[in-house]
Amino acid sequence: MQNFPRTVTGALNRLAHREGLRHAEAVKSRLAAELARLKGNGATHAEMLAHLERQTHEAGGRSNL
Repeated sequence: MQNFPRTVTGALNRLAHREGLRHAEAVKSRLAAELARLKGNGATHAEMLAHLERQTHEAGGRSNL
């Protein structure tokens, strides 16, 4: 990353953080809807956790569930 003045870097970091939070909320809402659908179809606690684990692995992330 290039060297920018501290004020510019601070603004960039705030914007990136805000965008990350928006994305996180959108993903959380989507996953909550999926879990509600699974629960409505009679899924067990273990099945819902397994679904979240699969989503984590498909997204390429680490799991700490």
